[in-house]
Order: sequence, then C-alpha cells, then structure tokens
Amino acid sequence: MKRANFRWPHLLALLTAAGALTTTLVAAQANDELLIWTDAARLSGFQLYQKTHPNVRMRIVTVDMGDFPAKVQLFNKAGSGWPDVVFTGGPDQVATLAQPDVAYTADLTALVPASVRAQFAKGSLDGCKISGKLYCLRNDLAQVVLWNNAKLMKDFGYTVPKTWEEYQALGLRVAKEHPGYLIGAAGDPAMLELYLYASNCPLTEPVRSNPAQARVNTASPNCIRAAKMLDTLITAGAVSKDGPFDASFVKLANDGKLLMLPAASWFGEFVFKPTYKTPAGQLSAALPPRWAGEGTARTYGWGGGAYFVSSHAKNLKAAADVAIWMATSPDFQADAPTFPAYLPAAAAWAKKVTADKYYANDIFPVFQTAAGLVSTNQGFLRYAARDALGKTLIPAVKEGRPTVAALPALQTELVNVAQGAGYTPLTR
Repeated sequence: MKRANFRWPHLLALLTAAGALTTTLVAAQANDELLIWTDAARLSGFQLYQKTHPNVRMRIVTVDMGDFPAKVQLFNKAGSGWPDVVFTGGPDQVATLAQPDVAYTADLTALVPASVRAQFAKGSLDGCKISGKLYCLRNDLAQVVLWNNAKLMKDFGYTVPKTWEEYQALGLRVAKEHPGYLIGAAGDPAMLELYLYASNCPLTEPVRSNPAQARVNTASPNCIRAAKMLDTLITAGAVSKDGPFDASFVKLANDGKLLMLPAASWFGEFVFKPTYKTPAGQLSAALPPRWAGEGTARTYGWGGGAYFVSSHAKNLKAAADVAIWMATSPDFQADAPTFPAYLPAAAAWAKKVTADKYYANDIFPVFQTAAGLVSTNQGFLRYAARDALGKTLIPAVKEGRPTVAALPALQTELVNVAQGAGYTPLTR
C-alpha cells in the first residue's frame, strides 16, 4: 500500500490541474449528481451500481488518487468540487481527511448498520475509526500469509513452520542443506514492516483513547526479537538482502530457488504467477507464523483499499449507499481481484479462488483466517513507517550491518516524523 504523504508544497503544483477539474465538476454537483472518483479496477463496480440503480444519477471519473488530500485542500479553498464518493488504495489517508481542519470524510457510524459492520473481517474497520466514529469502509484486504513451494517442501522433507522460531530454525537448515534457496526477503521497507508488525512492534500504533498520540518504541522486545531473527537469517543467506521485486530476486525465483516467502495475499495472483513464474500446482499458502508462547499470530496488511464518503455530499444517504454497496455486494465483489473485507462477499469471491487449480491447496480458508490477524500496531496515522525504515534499516540490510543496531536510528526518525505530523509520541 502506498501511503500518501501530505505536504503543503504539493498544493502549488496541483493548483492549475485541480482548478480546471473543479470547474468541470461543479456542474455535476449542482444537478445533485453523485460525483464518483475511482481507480480503473473499481470502475466496473461503480458502473454496475449505476446500471442496477437507474434512479440514482451518477458521474463516474477515473482519477489518480495519489495526492488526494492535497486535492481536497484545494476544493476546501474553492468551496466546491469535492467528489461525493471516493475509492482509494491509500486507506490510511483517512487520518488526514478526517482532521477538523480538512473535514472531508463523513461520519458513517449512523449510515452503516451495525449488522453490516459486524460482518467485516475482524479488525478491518479499526483503522477507519477515529474517536469512536467510522470514517471509511474497507473494500479489500492484503493480509500476509506464508507462501511456500509445496513441491520443494516435500522434496526436501520440510514442514511449514507454525512459529517464527521454527521459521528461523528452518532457514538455518535450508542455508546448510540447500544453500542458495531462500525463505524470505529483507531489502524492501514493506518487507521489514511485515516482519516487525508480525512481532507487534509499535511503529505506528494508534492510541485509541487519545487520537493526538501515537506509540513509537523500537526498543520494545517485540521489535528486537524480529530484528535479531532477520539478522540471523540474512547472515546465514536464507533471507535475501534484496527486495521481492528486485531483478536479482526475481531471477532467483524464476530459477526455482524460492522455498518460502511471507507476503501479501495478492502475491499469488499478481507476483508468483506472472513474475516469479512458479509452475502450476506448486504454490501453497499457509497461515502466518506466531511467536512461541503467544496464542495468536499477528500479520501485516500490505495494501487494500477503502471508500470515503464526502461530508459535503448533498445527499449523504445516497452517497453512503453507493459506498456500502461497493464494499459489500457479491454482485461486484465475487469477481474482484483481491480478498473482500466484507466476509459474506468474500465467501462469494472464494468460489473463483477455490476452483483455481494453479494452487497446491485451497488458499481461501487461509486467507479468511489471516484476514482477522492484522496487527493492531499497524495503524492509519498521518505518518508512515515505510519511509523511516528506508532511511535507517534498509541501508543496514544492504551493507550487511545488523538491523538490531539500527533500531535506535529508526526510533529517532519515527519520533521526528510523528511529531512533524502533529502527534505526541509515546516512547514506552
């Protein structure tokens, strides 16, 4: 998931384009049309809603949402132009858009029935809640699972690890018994987030009782144990210093040397199949490992999108209905590219995945369970851990230095960016 960094200089760069866009869109709003902003992948869903709800007047526009918070600030200055419903691949933008000085996102608490909210995957709406109010609806999830090559695992006589301690032990065996084969990648900030959040390391942990605070503590034993595990496996050669999309890593995967990779649920369809070229019938998905002594595994959400409804919508109920339908309707979600956050829609989506003979096992039950395991430490805040990791831990990985020794530098960087975003960091 790409986090949108909100910086005031972006406003100047966007003035001309957004001003022109505002001019063309005000007319639609004046006629009480619902103005919809979407990406290409969700376009067919909005079009289906329009077709099945002929009494609802809509104008659907495909828009690059990368600088959406900055666009909203421009519309706020103009006093018009806000889209009524928005899909974005950056659900963490809600932390900026719900701020009182921005006030774009509508409170959906009374508009989304409690019976509907209850059927979203466990915890999937937590990031949409600020001070107890619901400001967005999740469309899809990108929960991490443990992808593994079932054929190689069987050929080598290995068992899929259930704990991170077993994962480390297996990595050391692989390094000794089958050198050159890999069980992970560390040379990408998202991959480092994956390991750290799976250990409940507080990098961007929201303080539910006080939205002005964020917990940042890389000295936590949870952070240290994950960093030490990575250091051990990187030194042994079982976890690559490259990122999962680096050419050298892709070549190794193409050569059949990738034994395991903890990664997002969308990696199967969009990475292993087309990029890693893993042969059909070999790829399997397992639940993410847990730490020994902890009854529940925690995993990382690497992507997923959300729907926002504008507080400026002239017909707030109609706008909310569009967002609810998009997030929950099996008519759209059954053929969606990624795992729906709304579990009844996910059950319809399962039919397509379960029937796919590319996978060595039925991956849907794994996805379904992992959907409720995303770490609560991974909050939707106005700053991102990813950039800080890129500045501090990634150089350590690339240069062969211990990541555990770089944690203090990561702490300093995270505290600075949290304060710059207006938070009071809690460092214990």
